[in-house]
Amino acid sequence: MRFKIPSSAKAFRFRRTVRKKDDNYLGAFFQRIDPLPAQIAFNKQLPLLNLRGAFFKTFRFIVKSAQENAGLGKIWKEKLTSCGDLRKFRRKGFLRMAKKAAHRALVEHLVRQAVYARMSLTATPAARAPNPLVVNVSARHCHLTSEAVESLFGEGHQLQPLKWLYQEGQFAAKETVTLIGPRSRVISNLRILGPCRAANQVELAYTDAIALGFEIPLRCSGQIEGTPGAMLMGPSGFFKMEQGVIRALRHVHMGPEDADFYQTKSGREVHLRIRGSCGLTLEKMLVRVDPNSKLEVHVDTDEGNACHLQPDSFCEILA
Repeated sequence: MRFKIPSSAKAFRFRRTVRKKDDNYLGAFFQRIDPLPAQIAFNKQLPLLNLRGAFFKTFRFIVKSAQENAGLGKIWKEKLTSCGDLRKFRRKGFLRMAKKAAHRALVEHLVRQAVYARMSLTATPAARAPNPLVVNVSARHCHLTSEAVESLFGEGHQLQPLKWLYQEGQFAAKETVTLIGPRSRVISNLRILGPCRAANQVELAYTDAIALGFEIPLRCSGQIEGTPGAMLMGPSGFFKMEQGVIRALRHVHMGPEDADFYQTKSGREVHLRIRGSCGLTLEKMLVRVDPNSKLEVHVDTDEGNACHLQPDSFCEILA
């Protein structure tokens, strides 16, 4: 595969465009804390790769590295071709592909591995991990049964996907509801996550609960016994929840391969270190292992705002 490097003017326009879409911008990776030794050595030996984001030159290097290393090349081929047509990379951006864009964390993870392999440096745990770590802020939302959906939106109504989430098969629905609290205060446009579940559940941050007048417990998702209820309002009617309003315990989804790497298992707790100007370590993060799960951490908006979590924030799991 050969990739044409555009003229400086085109490259400048491209980088300016990609910066506006931060989720698709790879240049920020080289400004990350990890791996600093590789950044320095990398920049000295390959002056074309500056730390300001020479995007196309970066891509050309890691493709070449993949071709030189058969094992690494196989990983790249398997993971990247599963995301779409590689021919769409040319002048359309590394992540702007035909069907489904690769997640930013996957791209950074592959680049990190390529840098360490090329520089023959000892890889950090983040680079040795079998899968990239994704940390997402889970804003207030609800999970509903099919009966509740029909009460709120009409008989026979089914949730329509608005945006697919990181975990396979899960999505943010187009439908929203209004949550009515005990003091008659409301939160409108509460997003429903699909598909439908066996029990109704509303997940709020403590800040949301205080605004509504709720006293909600900290619970693992699904454990709703003895929790307060609420009233939901939709375009076709009301639905009264007898219980199910909680603040979800921060947790990490992972597969068996990730659990083996971090030497943990389902039901145990790990720590999450988030670096940055407001960096902190979140303790007592519940581990949830499932063969169909991708490695992903869920924190709520209070926790995400406390550490100023950004798409390029460097995070690591401490077992």
